[in-house]
Amino acid sequence: MSKYQIGIIDYDSGNHNSIRQTVLDLGYKCFVGRESEKLSPCDLLILPGVGAFPHARKALGHYGMDSFLKEHVSHGKPLIGICLGLQLLAQTSEENGNTVGLGFFDGNIVPIPSNFHIGWNHLKATEQANRFRQYGEGIDFYFNHSFHYDGPDEDILFSTVSARHSITAAIRKDLIVGFQFHPEKSQEAGRLLLKAAIEELIHG
Repeated sequence: MSKYQIGIIDYDSGNHNSIRQTVLDLGYKCFVGRESEKLSPCDLLILPGVGAFPHARKALGHYGMDSFLKEHVSHGKPLIGICLGLQLLAQTSEENGNTVGLGFFDGNIVPIPSNFHIGWNHLKATEQANRFRQYGEGIDFYFNHSFHYDGPDEDILFSTVSARHSITAAIRKDLIVGFQFHPEKSQEAGRLLLKAAIEELIHG
């Protein structure tokens, strides 16, 4: 087992069990919780998420995880957001009104033109994909969402297509990565990409 420990944020809005099992299968130690004193020593944090943005954002504040994540990032420690977890990294979301996000990325969360995107879709790498390219380019991953990230091109690692509309599939800024798809539900391809991201971010 790897010496590195991954912390998964529990704020009542994520599929923690499947992500935890995937992280363990990849050979890392794993802690799921919302106690900052236990999460602080972790080498990398994962912010999962399913459901509506406003409810999730409120829950992060309720448990003090919003301020904790901002402190974590300010110390140059890595973070991965998955699905709604990616969306929470943005400035704002238009879901059910307008809600302020964590603000780690300059873009906003907007509705998908085709209204809903569910199922397996292949990824198209951008110039920023770099070492992630081999783990995502042309490979199918599992999506389930109706909003996506709209932001600067330089933040986007991968895109995909839903009903002929290009939508953001993955983003990165410094040591923060967001996956709109579910790597933990994307079989071997998802595990390989998640492991590549963890290793890349931990080793800087």
